[in-house]
Amino acid sequence: MRSKYRKPKRRRSGSRAWLVATGAIVLVFVLILVLTVADRQGASANTAPRYADQTTGVAGDHWHTFLGVNVCGEWLDNPPKFEKPYDNPNATFNAGIHSHGDGLIHTHPFQASEGGQNATLGKFLSYGGWTITDSTIDLGGANSTHTQWPGPASAPKKTTWQSGDTCPFGKYKGEKTELTWYVDGVQQSGNPSDYHQQNGETIAVYLLPKGAEKPFPPTACAAFDNISDTPLKVLSKKSPCRATAPTTTTVPGAAGSTTATTTPATTSTP
Repeated sequence: MRSKYRKPKRRRSGSRAWLVATGAIVLVFVLILVLTVADRQGASANTAPRYADQTTGVAGDHWHTFLGVNVCGEWLDNPPKFEKPYDNPNATFNAGIHSHGDGLIHTHPFQASEGGQNATLGKFLSYGGWTITDSTIDLGGANSTHTQWPGPASAPKKTTWQSGDTCPFGKYKGEKTELTWYVDGVQQSGNPSDYHQQNGETIAVYLLPKGAEKPFPPTACAAFDNISDTPLKVLSKKSPCRATAPTTTTVPGAAGSTTATTTPATTSTP
């Protein structure tokens, strides 16, 4: 009886079905991945700030964002001027997010990698050879091929700071610090380098003791007023630099009459 016993043949249909199902899942996953990447690239190309298209002659956006950094109560000098990426100073192309040394981040992307959601504070900092995170400030030091962004006036050679450092000077001397950052006077969370900067905004980074006053950057409004590379001087809707309603003053006129004089807002926003 044992000799007559034969094992039943395995059915391979189940195995084939499993392979077909697995292959279909992999194919769908790859298709979704490809479409996602394409969508992101398309979104980057169509999302402001738009980069200039050299092939069609379509001009890109030209934005300005102020960046101020305060360490232990002292404002750093403006980020040094640069137009080439710090790690490629001999590049044939300019960085589409750069500094003129006026305190403003000049954003007019030349390629897709600089436009749309890629136009972040981190992109600007990386081009300059600097780093700012939610806990550190690194001004590049000797590693930067650009003019070094010096530290605060009381400690210009100290170019690396982090939350928990003790202030070595000023009114906060001996106090531990924490890093916070604000946009147009409103505190933000997360890594500031991930922030997609907007036209006319003011970004301020503070390394100060907890609870310390965080003043608005004192040169921000003047920097926007002095923009000279575009005809429009745009301020964000919530910018503290926005002019208040026009004021009306009364001055003496001829023969005892009075004349109303209206002082217009100094900066307009489309």
